[in-house]
Amino acid sequence: MDKAEKEIDTLITAYPNNPYYHELKGQMLFEFGRTVDSIEPHRKSVELAPDKALLRINLGRALVGTEDTAMYPQAVKELKSALLLEPDNAFGWFELARAYGGMGNEGMANLATAE
Repeated sequence: MDKAEKEIDTLITAYPNNPYYHELKGQMLFEFGRTVDSIEPHRKSVELAPDKALLRINLGRALVGTEDTAMYPQAVKELKSALLLEPDNAFGWFELARAYGGMGNEGMANLATAE
């Protein structure tokens, strides 16, 4: 993990405007259980490429993954934005349902699940 993080940071230093290197770092941190740490790289990837649905979905997933309900409204915003770009993205709908469910909004969670 440490070696991989150093390598990715080297890429980010060399290519700071490449959203996919930031996304890679966020995904790696998320997959290794460092969910809170993954949020900032995911945010940066969305900032650099706001029209890429997958980047927004990954940010939304990380926000929900914190299990901090204060972050769920931001997750809903990101996931809804992603689904406007890719309305057939089943994983985006799944994550949106999780966010709504975590907020106690069963109706919207069911609607997102149905989509």
